[in-house]
Amino acid sequence: MKKLLSVVTLLLAMGIATVVWAIIEGTPHDVAVMRNLGAGAEIERCAMCHTPHAGSGQYPLWNRSQTDQTYAMYSSPTFNMAIAAGDTIGSSNYATYNCMVCHNGIASTLVNYPGSQSTANTNYDFSSALLRSVSNLGLSMQNDHPVGFTYNPTVDDENNGFRAAENYGSSGKAIFGARGTYPLYTETGNTGPYNQFECATCHSVHDTVDYAGKSMQNGVSVGTVYFLRGDNTSSGMCIDCHVNR
Repeated sequence: MKKLLSVVTLLLAMGIATVVWAIIEGTPHDVAVMRNLGAGAEIERCAMCHTPHAGSGQYPLWNRSQTDQTYAMYSSPTFNMAIAAGDTIGSSNYATYNCMVCHNGIASTLVNYPGSQSTANTNYDFSSALLRSVSNLGLSMQNDHPVGFTYNPTVDDENNGFRAAENYGSSGKAIFGARGTYPLYTETGNTGPYNQFECATCHSVHDTVDYAGKSMQNGVSVGTVYFLRGDNTSSGMCIDCHVNR
């Protein structure tokens, strides 16, 4: 029986790995695509972000190295929810920290390169010049949708009609909308409260939702962007949260 359970566990793990591989391959988060390396490139797709051993300490088994950066955070007379000014977006806030390691335009390298000797491979290192050619938000997030704030739908002077956050499985809460599920996160470990709106509330780092219009040109997505948590046709994702607007 123990042997059977071991085999089943192995098969399930292989199946999960295969699914994750499938939803990275061919997307802008596939290092072979980003680097325009062409077919047959010997590239470990998962290693672009993850390592099975001795990671940087950031969830989940994070494989990229960059010191914490200080960001200019969003502010507006019509924005009423709590957000920390000059947020470092530190490692505890992984749902945004991990995104910004690549999307702040600052060079980053791998902690562990593929292979038993962790031999350096520049295909996995992202220079500032390369990162400026992709989605580069920089260190000022004042002209982007706010992230890193405490989602409180009762604070709504502008009558957006924000949806209440409902329980989402066993891991926390989410904003449920007609076209997607938008999870909230925590900055206090895995114990909650799950009330932080982050990059990963609207985006999934793995390409998990199918919708029309996604295509690639020279390693960059064009048309409808990848990694949305829902179909944004006719601004559907926006309306899921800003119900009255």
